[in-house]
Amino acid sequence: MWDAHKTRACVCDPKYSGLDCSTRMCPRGDYAHFYALEKRHETQALVFTNVFNPVTDGSNIMDAEDGKLYNDNSYKVDMGLDSNQTETNGEFALTFRSTLNEEFTTSTLNVYNLTEDSMEEAINALPNKVVLGAEVTLYRNLSKYNVTEYASHATDNLHKTYASPYPFDPAFNYTWYDTDLVATITFNGAMTAGDVYALECKTAFCDSGCQPRIAHPLDFKPGSECHVVNDYTPARSVNYECSGRGQCNEISGVCECFQGYADEYCSTRRAIV
Repeated sequence: MWDAHKTRACVCDPKYSGLDCSTRMCPRGDYAHFYALEKRHETQALVFTNVFNPVTDGSNIMDAEDGKLYNDNSYKVDMGLDSNQTETNGEFALTFRSTLNEEFTTSTLNVYNLTEDSMEEAINALPNKVVLGAEVTLYRNLSKYNVTEYASHATDNLHKTYASPYPFDPAFNYTWYDTDLVATITFNGAMTAGDVYALECKTAFCDSGCQPRIAHPLDFKPGSECHVVNDYTPARSVNYECSGRGQCNEISGVCECFQGYADEYCSTRRAIV
């Protein structure tokens, strides 16, 4: 008999595991003995749809949920906007989940002044060194990419599960348009080796008292959304407790590294003297 509504279990806080959540988790790093000689870090893609489409500026947009017809001026009044909607309503933030189940959210970003450097800085600035050396590439004018490197993902065996039938979803069949903004994020660094949890887009209104503050969110721009394509390029590596170069002290949550290795997740090889 299925007991989905009868079984009870502990939902552990970050850094704890076990049936009673009494076991401390240790940092995980790049597993030294993974079989692949040429390792590769995971890349995820963020697809911001219709951000450069003037049709989505709020003029005569019918809301699908409440059936209300928004014209440009009334929409701004309803949302308390006093400036150009196209330029302001693009704020978002990204939430990252670490291998220790910690969740951290970046500072506020905006699709209309987004640069590779600003996005990299926001992601790499997350605390506890959960992300180190993330690399961001932004793509605009997507037509040329759809017929070259992007199109190959729809037939690539590594990505075939994402190919979807009609109607096409831009985030999953890799048919992206000039009205979209696409960012690819490669997670370099030992702490993000192997499979990484999918990023979460924060695009809802959250003003006073919120951290980060998102006063002019992407959600205010009708027809625009943020999609996350997890495993856009799958990792060819594995993250392992203490990087496979030490033992985890389940009481303290600290890696006890084998001789010749150091740092909190035993990923650094000491000089041989």
